[in-house]
Amino acid sequence: MTVVANARERYRRLSPPARRALWTALSAEAVLIAVTERDIHRRPTERIRGPKPLWRVFATQNFVGPAAYYALGRR
Repeated sequence: MTVVANARERYRRLSPPARRALWTALSAEAVLIAVTERDIHRRPTERIRGPKPLWRVFATQNFVGPAAYYALGRR
């Protein structure tokens, strides 16, 4: 069984409430990443600790990256 087929099978075994929770979490993560990327784009370089490209990479890392940016990356 391939990795994709295995993932599909695991998804099919999820209950409807578990599927809704999964899609809610994925949607929340996508919105958080988009808001963080927008903030990095709009914020002047001197108001960000460290290089913008590095924070852009970190911002795409699950919930941890945006949280780190808001906690540590902004001045």
